[in-house]
Amino acid sequence: MPLLGPISAFLSSCTWALGTTAYARVGASVPAPAVNATRALIGGPILALALALRAGPAGAVASLVDVPATSFAVLVVSTLASYGIGDALFLTSTQRLGVPAALAIGSTYPLWAVLAGTLFLGEPAGATRILGVVTVVIGTVMVILTGARAVGKATSGAERVGRPFTHAVVPAIGTSWFWAINGIGVRHAGAALPPLVVGTIRLGTALVLCVALGWVFRPRAPNRVVPWTPFVPWAGLRPVLWVFALESAGGTLLFVHGVSRSPIALGVTLTSLAPVLSLPLAWASGHERPSLAKGLGVAIVTAGVILLLV
Repeated sequence: MPLLGPISAFLSSCTWALGTTAYARVGASVPAPAVNATRALIGGPILALALALRAGPAGAVASLVDVPATSFAVLVVSTLASYGIGDALFLTSTQRLGVPAALAIGSTYPLWAVLAGTLFLGEPAGATRILGVVTVVIGTVMVILTGARAVGKATSGAERVGRPFTHAVVPAIGTSWFWAINGIGVRHAGAALPPLVVGTIRLGTALVLCVALGWVFRPRAPNRVVPWTPFVPWAGLRPVLWVFALESAGGTLLFVHGVSRSPIALGVTLTSLAPVLSLPLAWASGHERPSLAKGLGVAIVTAGVILLLV
């Protein structure tokens, strides 16, 4: 079914929009690697079980062992770029810009995918695609400026001089770079592999990476506000457990299938539509105050991304 890949990519945006609101809330009290380690701890066994049910226990093991070393290495790098670095930067930016603004900036990663496709894969950049790039940049600038004003109002004194704005926006921009690496890696390595195999490898790798990164970069200072923990404590996880399960397992499978079974620009772009989907969720939950300027900026970013599909 030719449209199954793009449809999966779009649905992954839906699960990510749902998940990010919960992850941002949980991430306010635990380190970012703990959130991703918990996602992998929950989603990994679900995908592994699905793989075993589909191919049988022996077949599941064989399908994992038979993955080419090069493809495995690419998947490890892409997982590090997303779960290990990109998502950690994203969760940091949500605490400083809000979920929709952080998503809008981070979700410009299709720009880098289109650039990679043009430079390395021979995908032409026509007038409509260039217009989409310009539109995304305009919308992103609007969101950044809106976020800067929000940060400025929330601070006082010397904190208003540049540093809060920089500390808020830089993680979101870094998110877009590492998410682009993730998408390109999944497209390259996953095209010839079953999505369940790719998803199981990614979540298994993410579990190890996130626990290790959380330990290495744990805060050493006493009386810290966010104490180190390898996973989200049960008290904080229980109310959103179903979100973690749905996004980590279902969202991962949809993302892998959508990106690996679609052209890079199409698949990666459709996975970036979470900002417009997350905005009403954030407003309804009270996590984000309604803002006409920020909403317009998110809408412009989304419109530019859609233009990239034409």
